[in-house]
Amino acid sequence: MSYLPDCLDKLFKQSFTDFKIIVIDNASKDGSPEFVEQHYPTALVIRNQCNEGFCRAHNQAIRLSKAEYIMPLNPDVLLEPTYLQTLLDALIKYKEAGIAVGKLYLLPERDILDGAGLAINKARRQYLRGHLQKDDGRFDTVEYIFGADGSAPLYRREMLEDIKLEGDYFDEDFFAHKEDLDLSWRAQLFGWKCIYVPTAIAYHYRSFRPGLRGRMSSEVKLHAVKNRYLAVLKNEFFSNFFLHLPWIIFYELKILGYICLFERSSLAAFSDLFRLLPSALRKRRSIMKRKRVTASYIRGLIQ
Repeated sequence: MSYLPDCLDKLFKQSFTDFKIIVIDNASKDGSPEFVEQHYPTALVIRNQCNEGFCRAHNQAIRLSKAEYIMPLNPDVLLEPTYLQTLLDALIKYKEAGIAVGKLYLLPERDILDGAGLAINKARRQYLRGHLQKDDGRFDTVEYIFGADGSAPLYRREMLEDIKLEGDYFDEDFFAHKEDLDLSWRAQLFGWKCIYVPTAIAYHYRSFRPGLRGRMSSEVKLHAVKNRYLAVLKNEFFSNFFLHLPWIIFYELKILGYICLFERSSLAAFSDLFRLLPSALRKRRSIMKRKRVTASYIRGLIQ
């Protein structure tokens, strides 16, 4: 609630104004839905009876919307006035792109990058390009990248309909965390690109960031571990996996060592993973049957 008024205020000051706002409230206790209904009566507020998670809540919003473009927006993100228009122009220009993402700065610092899009390395670790770095001009070029962080991307509806699995856009088995990686990876496999547009500027009060894992709840940590494996199981080419196996094994040992020593509550992620394995393998079969790119193409996107 502390960030929501500023978030909505910035949203209503966009230079592009032809949009509708859908607020999905996951059983919050801070008066957020009442605040939105009172101060932004044109917004559609949906109240869930319990916390349905990031994925299901966003799927609800996408299904309710009839728009050609969809922008999930975290309530702790503040958009510059031209953010929406700039990303919209990019998707209109770059027809092969299904995702557009801008340059986000970290709040309250403002001169430190939160991220310039989502990347993935040979260990299959996702990361934000430029995260916690000074903006020195390295991320000032319009370019195709691996994917978009889920805080403020713009998605093309045509892409979302093309890549959905079993009626879902975001995989609800993920609940929350790494669902943006999964969606971006699947989009790439289906031949959709992600365009990074540095002139689309926003600011982010990011609560969870590298080095601050202790601030995450045990539940979120568990999902973070579980979802790493779900994303790889669903989207990985076997040839790429074995080619990068030394990096993957080394990183896996680090993860397992950390969990065993400092975060034993996350060991439950493996029982959840086992329970969800049939669903993940079923979705993998569907993805691999419908993929439109080669292993070498995806390998070229891995840093």
